Amino acid sequence: MVTRRDKSELELRLTELLEPVLQTQNFELVDIECKQGKRMILRIFIDRLNGDRAISIDDCAEVSRVVGPILDVEDVILSSYVLEVSSPGVERPLVKPEHFQRFAGRRVKIVTHGLVSGRSVWHGVLASASSDKCTLVAEHGTVDIPYQSIARANLEFRFEDHKH
Repeated sequence: MVTRRDKSELELRLTELLEPVLQTQNFELVDIECKQGKRMILRIFIDRLNGDRAISIDDCAEVSRVVGPILDVEDVILSSYVLEVSSPGVERPLVKPEHFQRFAGRRVKIVTHGLVSGRSVWHGVLASASSDKCTLVAEHGTVDIPYQSIARANLEFRFEDHKH
């Protein structure tokens, strides 16, 4: 299930192609973005399957070496492109129900396609997540947000939450 936003056909095809390959390398494909400009930029966001340590530059280089030849052979992208591989970062996108479940208890920002309980932008703590919706505790109250309504969701980093 895709919750980041409506993915293009190309992004869906690339996800289908690359997800199993990355899993064999012990990486999770968190998200894919294709941005068209003078030259297409293909961004691949990865994390470790076991989450035991952060993604390193060497990990990104390794994934780039694995993914590049596959993209060339499969000829999925018809124009020239730039491949970027990176970690999802501290404000990582939440794309799959498993992401919402994994980050329960953390602050998030959710933008919906239309209004959910009168709002389209939500900030709050992710209370729980099931296979079809997440529950958010926000300043306006608790709300259930079906994944199909989510245009974009990500963790929300607040410096004051991480002071020692």
